[in-house]
Amino acid sequence: MRFINIIDGDKGGRKANECRKFKIFADYHHRLENVKANCGAAGGQLYTMAFNADQITTLDDIKFEMTEKMTTYMAKYSDAEQYPVCLPELGLRQYGSCVEAINGAN
Repeated sequence: MRFINIIDGDKGGRKANECRKFKIFADYHHRLENVKANCGAAGGQLYTMAFNADQITTLDDIKFEMTEKMTTYMAKYSDAEQYPVCLPELGLRQYGSCVEAINGAN
């Protein structure tokens, strides 16, 4: 079993977890803020829809609507690192900890 570490951003989280052989997953709140900052409010709405997709085909349809700029930005993470439908073992967790959820992430 590989552990999944829910990380909060692009500041070295991937490299820190690679050496431990952990899977990573970008928490919803921080990823959404980064997407909106780089791709605008419409990009944030598409990311939210993609994050909540319940089937791969639905995710693919949403990704098809993304601009080239957003597609390039989203490619910084694999689908399994940012969309729950692509990482079933994640379960229902969206945030790195209960503190993140309390911290206004929800």
